[in-house]
Amino acid sequence: MKCISWNVNGIRAVLKKDFIEILYALDADVFCIQETKAQPEQIEIDCEIYPYQYINSAEKKGYSGTMILCKKEPLSIHYGIGKEEHDKEGRVITIEYEDFYLVTVYTPNAQPNLKRIDYRLAWDQAFSAYVTSLDKPVVICGDLNVANKEIDLKNPDANHNNPGFSDQERESFKANLLKYYMDSYRTLYPEKEEYSWWSYRTKARERNAGWRIDYWLVSKALWDRVEDSKILTDVYGSDHCPIELDLNQSTRRFGNTVVGMQSLSEKRASAYLFNVPGFDFVLYSGIQMEQTIFGEDGRLWLFVRSGRCFLGKASFVEIGRQEKILSVLFGGDRCFLSIL
Repeated sequence: MKCISWNVNGIRAVLKKDFIEILYALDADVFCIQETKAQPEQIEIDCEIYPYQYINSAEKKGYSGTMILCKKEPLSIHYGIGKEEHDKEGRVITIEYEDFYLVTVYTPNAQPNLKRIDYRLAWDQAFSAYVTSLDKPVVICGDLNVANKEIDLKNPDANHNNPGFSDQERESFKANLLKYYMDSYRTLYPEKEEYSWWSYRTKARERNAGWRIDYWLVSKALWDRVEDSKILTDVYGSDHCPIELDLNQSTRRFGNTVVGMQSLSEKRASAYLFNVPGFDFVLYSGIQMEQTIFGEDGRLWLFVRSGRCFLGKASFVEIGRQEKILSVLFGGDRCFLSIL
């Protein structure tokens, strides 16, 4: 599943450029848009691959706003976060799929001299309360208007305590979102320096003096499905560029054993399993455990980095610290491991 998010800084402006051609070229299953700056009657996207289009506009004309384009109809659509004081600016749309929710958001800017910082921090808490209340794992995308780490902007020292890089916003981001969700790009690429927004002033994009303030955040329970997270710096049309998240399919079946397994890169692998009653299931997942989570639905989730395998049922037992897994075969209700 290919997902794109893009702050277009005005949908009417970008439609006068090559936006429709970009939609076809990127060919995403879901295309999320922030900062539409338009009312529904002002937005007409004639793109046959997206028959399902959802708009949440601000009450104030020419301001804020979000939109989602879908190839397939979601199970449900919800606008806003259920708080009147936060739902007047069209900042959130949620769509539901079988096994997760996708939420696109345009987070309020703290404004010069942090004059809107109190509202911003209140928003962060309210938005966090909303997404963590959802009854399925969540994928969040959009312009979150914060650079989390110094690596996420070109000039961190000069911008310290400017809007988007204030101590208050960064701590709020960690406490309200990163506590629950994984920053997909930074998790995959901890040392890579790429940006998603450049000020129109002083030819910042030409100098690559940018910020990474656009994110795909993923529930830990969905992390095994993440194949890649990208910043599409070669796509123009806004002061932001699009960002991409690629998700794999949820499960594979082997006999009456249900398994989800996906090798994601040379440096990282992850997997999960559904417990099979009466069956001590051996899980192979690449190499070195990072995290174990037991869900209320009976699923055991393991996140690994390199060199271990585990035996799982209602609890897990480590069966090999340094062994290398040569192969895994599934037959009926049995799993066979070949260990070096």
